[in-house]
Amino acid sequence: MFWAKDVFAFFVGIALGAQFDIGLRGDSQKKFSGIDKFSPKKRELFIRLFYNVMGHIAKADGRVSSEEIEIAEALMNELKLTASEKKLAQRSFTRGKNPEFPLASSLQIFYKSFRFNVSLREWFVRLQIQVALAGDGLSGIVTNLIMATAGQLDIPSSRVSDLIREARIHNSFTVYGKRKKAGNYYQRQKQRNYSRYENAHDEKFSSRSKQQRTRSAPPARNELLQAYVVLGVSSADTPKDITRAYRRLLSQNHPDKVIGQGGSSAARERANKKTIEIRKAYELIKERRKF
Repeated sequence: MFWAKDVFAFFVGIALGAQFDIGLRGDSQKKFSGIDKFSPKKRELFIRLFYNVMGHIAKADGRVSSEEIEIAEALMNELKLTASEKKLAQRSFTRGKNPEFPLASSLQIFYKSFRFNVSLREWFVRLQIQVALAGDGLSGIVTNLIMATAGQLDIPSSRVSDLIREARIHNSFTVYGKRKKAGNYYQRQKQRNYSRYENAHDEKFSSRSKQQRTRSAPPARNELLQAYVVLGVSSADTPKDITRAYRRLLSQNHPDKVIGQGGSSAARERANKKTIEIRKAYELIKERRKF
């Protein structure tokens, strides 16, 4: 009797999982079809910024995993990119990996171009989360960067939590989530394919990355880098871009806004801590950059 119940539960689980995956694929296809309707100029802008940000987040923890490369390639096929568009995506991904990539100004361009399309902006963030989860996971620095990215795209932190949950569920029903559980042997095998992407790196940035892996940066430098991550900006961003990013994040995470949305006391406390973190990061950058 118990065996029969277990079998029944097993098949129900499979059915529900399949339905959930179909639903998410359907949601993605709607976004893909929307991209197909973009003008050539706007489509090129979307692809460039999409892969710029993806490369930047993937590299944030110090390395780009083979799984992140694989899902980035899979998305090229899902988006039905042409051969020239795939080359654009690869170049954009590589440029985004540069630690001096102007993240804030790029996100501002994306927001300005798609500010009336909330679902597209949320989908943009969710895919960035899926790529990160398929790679080395949501480390502290990656999570902070994703939260900052979402904030600059005017997506509330409470919604980001939902997107992370959706991405985790989606990945668990895809090949990326299953391969992640396959263990170190699979990762070692896939790492061989990763080398060709590292070789495609600009030589200057590759040597810089190798130096960063062999020696630790001074504490003051690490502190500044962390401040950039909190705001979702980089050393290449102008003071104006950094200030704009700061104000948008502050507005998104302000405790009064949480209260207005009916948030709990715990949510208000989290917002208060995040607001303090954002202000400290901004003040540190202002002090070091002297603006």
